Amino acid sequence: MITGIGHVAFYISNLEKSLDFYCQKLGFREAFRLDREGTPSPWIVYIQVAPGNFIELFPGGAGENRPRGQNVGYNHVCLLVDDINATLQELKGRGVEIVGEPIRGWIPIYNIGLTIQMAMPLNLCRLSAPLHRRKLMHAGK
Repeated sequence: MITGIGHVAFYISNLEKSLDFYCQKLGFREAFRLDREGTPSPWIVYIQVAPGNFIELFPGGAGENRPRGQNVGYNHVCLLVDDINATLQELKGRGVEIVGEPIRGWIPIYNIGLTIQMAMPLNLCRLSAPLHRRKLMHAGK
């Protein structure tokens, strides 16, 4: 079942101000950045809060370049699970609406107006785990 929170993701309008807030004022550290073809660089910036716990910052949350029409603010939370398939079945049994089957190690869920992503830690994921998830696990050690 659910074992923890992997990350919380936000669209942001100003990367420098966001980094100053999370790193200088709150004392977290920038773990790494990811680029994605066809998007402004960086695509995502990961801020490490504690080992295995991150904040994902998606720059460009305002103006013409905002991702898929999103505004500044919350995007999703990623909950860690010990067994993604067992969790999927248990959640379905509890009446949770699953909006897609497991994709590369995570389950998209959309209930109560919030997007929730579920992922298994690296040591429990199959080799199809997304590259950024592997980076998260290594950065958390």
